[in-house]
Amino acid sequence: MKYYDLFCGIGGFHLGMQKAGHECIGSCEIDNDAREIYKKNYGNYPTESDSTKIDPGKLKDFDVLCAGFPCQPFSLCGERKGFIDKRGNRFFDIVRIAREKKPKFLLMENVKGLLYNNGGRTFSQILTTLSDMGYSTEWECIDGSAFLAQHRERVFIIAHYGKECTRPIFPLQKNRDKCAQTQIKQIKKSIDDSYRIYSTDGIARTLRATAGGMGAKTGLYAMAYVSNTNSNMKNRVQIRDKTWALTNSSNDFSILQGKRLRRLMPIECERLMGFPDNFTEGVSETARYRLIGNAVMVPIIEELGKQIGRT
Repeated sequence: MKYYDLFCGIGGFHLGMQKAGHECIGSCEIDNDAREIYKKNYGNYPTESDSTKIDPGKLKDFDVLCAGFPCQPFSLCGERKGFIDKRGNRFFDIVRIAREKKPKFLLMENVKGLLYNNGGRTFSQILTTLSDMGYSTEWECIDGSAFLAQHRERVFIIAHYGKECTRPIFPLQKNRDKCAQTQIKQIKKSIDDSYRIYSTDGIARTLRATAGGMGAKTGLYAMAYVSNTNSNMKNRVQIRDKTWALTNSSNDFSILQGKRLRRLMPIECERLMGFPDNFTEGVSETARYRLIGNAVMVPIIEELGKQIGRT
């Protein structure tokens, strides 16, 4: 199938759909750093830069419209203004393009908070709008821990065009082989992330949690071994006869090595999202963290692409 990659970022949809055997016929991204990374990895810049200026009539025909539309307006860490925020209105660029091109599928991704924004009315409006356009819609909140070494919940929406009955894709777990990922082992329970501690042989805490692309948070490991004789360490907990220290700096979890606090390296964050090593090299380190955090989880897109291809 052919697909158009709207709000493509660094190309997470592109990579996943490409691995599933689909062909990209065009893309759109406004962020300059993301455009540079996209060109580096795919040989050309996104074909458009501003979604509001896209003329659907000038686009090549495609079967799937992929869109990880801006999630900050629906994020738990944002002001959650939804469609009042102009970034939230980017959903209507999807509507405008789909209304004219009528692709067989819409494949969209956003933060879990989209489901609850404005008391659920935002999501209800999305479903009603798609239905009025002739699309039947299914969705699922998928935890990345079934595919990657992190806990990261995101809502994936698939809209099927037309009256023909198509095979349901969700729940995704029932449509794929059972994965043998190690499950999270939480040692101490609390509703406050700053007190959560996980076993080192479990899954890493989410990359950026539910920040939804806010850029400042990178969701890092929260445990490190320290000497039992170090009386200055706080928030210590005994695990398997060793003392581990929980460290927190501006809500970013880090690895404490000796007396040194270490953030996850960009290459480690790339791996947590399913990108090849050094995929985001070529821009500043700050930009790399932001771009990776804004990206979609590649293995999930790959699996969804495979399922779409089988309908």
